[in-house]
Amino acid sequence: MPASSNRENLTQYCAKLENIFAQAVEMKAVSRQNDKLRRVLHQGLSSRLKHLSSFKFDNIKDYDKLRKEVRAIESDLENELTNNSVTCNAYVKTDKQKDKIEKQLDKMSSVLD
Repeated sequence: MPASSNRENLTQYCAKLENIFAQAVEMKAVSRQNDKLRRVLHQGLSSRLKHLSSFKFDNIKDYDKLRKEVRAIESDLENELTNNSVTCNAYVKTDKQKDKIEKQLDKMSSVLD
């Protein structure tokens, strides 16, 4: 159930993950203090987000703090993607370029004559 598999953002992914974890705690399948929620969060991230958040994962042991830090990284990535848009314009020869080329062609033809 990686967050990137169906293009859901981290907030949606965490909500689903926390819901499943709460059900598991109610069924006494895992304890609330278990580190599993934090590990499953990190494992389910997209590869790029997982790579960028690895240091935070290693140093932050609290799930809520880790979730906030990963969300900040995700936000930075989204901003980076929107700021890196590039516009492409068609190549248009200017009159100066055309005149310069014509002059060079005239010089070449006069040399050949």
